[in-house]
Amino acid sequence: MNASGWLRETRSILLLGFRNAIVRPMLPAIVIIGFIAVVLVMVSVLSIGHGLSNMYTNSGSQDVTIVMSSGAFAEGVSHLSEADIQALGSEPGVAQGAQGPVVSPELITTVEVPKRGSGVVSNVILRGVTTDAFQAHPKVHVIAGRMFRSGVHEVIVGRQAEREYRDLSLGSKLHSGSDTWTVVGIFAADGSIHESEIWTDAEGLQTAFHMGNSYSSAYIKLTSPSAYKTFVAAVNKDPRLNVQVEAEKSYYSKFGSGVGHIINSAGIAIAILMALGAVIGAINLMYTHLAARNREMATLRAVGFRRMSVLSAVLLEGLVFGLIGGVVGGAIAYFVFNGYQAGTMVGGTTQVDFQFAVTAGLLMAGIAFALFMGFIGGLFPAIRAARLSVAKALRET
Repeated sequence: MNASGWLRETRSILLLGFRNAIVRPMLPAIVIIGFIAVVLVMVSVLSIGHGLSNMYTNSGSQDVTIVMSSGAFAEGVSHLSEADIQALGSEPGVAQGAQGPVVSPELITTVEVPKRGSGVVSNVILRGVTTDAFQAHPKVHVIAGRMFRSGVHEVIVGRQAEREYRDLSLGSKLHSGSDTWTVVGIFAADGSIHESEIWTDAEGLQTAFHMGNSYSSAYIKLTSPSAYKTFVAAVNKDPRLNVQVEAEKSYYSKFGSGVGHIINSAGIAIAILMALGAVIGAINLMYTHLAARNREMATLRAVGFRRMSVLSAVLLEGLVFGLIGGVVGGAIAYFVFNGYQAGTMVGGTTQVDFQFAVTAGLLMAGIAFALFMGFIGGLFPAIRAARLSVAKALRET
């Protein structure tokens, strides 16, 4: 077959097909809408996993470690004493600040805060910190209001938490039991998990919750990321300590990868199930769409158009429908869901807030998936059209 002749014939059949789609748009529109729905659901669900993963990826620094009591899987179940904090500051590899070793002892608990709009109460982390916290967490910086003062019931609130909950706006009063804190500042943390938290003075939090001199964890800034192994080895050999050490980046990444994998797996499973329905529907509708064009196809074959040209044109028609569905579905997902504020439970008790992330990679995957659906949806109708008996089709139409 002459390549230029094949291309010319394929283009002619394809243009006739699009003309018919304009004249009788119902069936092609239903096929495209099915593809749009699949891509929209797929991209929007996967954007949840990407948003969570981005939040955890943005949490932590390469030169900071988190120390918790031995056997603790999270800060909320860890307990460190003042003696532990002092011992950690004496280990090799710890960075030195103006006031000595950069060791940030931190205490976390949760407070119940109603969500904006629904009023549903969620547990939000209230983190007690010292001045060293802002050297151990360099991404944290106040963007509105001011820093809390020590010895006073004042708090600063992460910007994600401020958007999600009532009573956390600048100047609001946060109530927990018999204690009341005033929100004096809003802080950002480069999209990290800390933006879902409330921060206050550690000593004041210890007093309010009757926790003595105990802490949940210690964030320790090292002289460099390469000092991590030296620090871990020294801590493990120190008889004063019964603790576990983990790089802060690794600690948060493991949460993100686990949650992201679950959500992504669910999103792909849902997309595949929906795609099966969309493809079956597309095949049936393409059959119906082509059945109305039997006489047209037979006439083209009668005047010399080749089977391969018919097959190629119908396949391309399905791919074009898939491309339209992928682009439109991806665009809707991007404009509706990208940056959408949401929250989820971590550990079954604590709420973290994040934003959906509709990335370029997700959009490309959605379009590729739609093209695949269009190819499969057009394949069997294309084969049938190519095998169409000219004489039979002309007699029946």
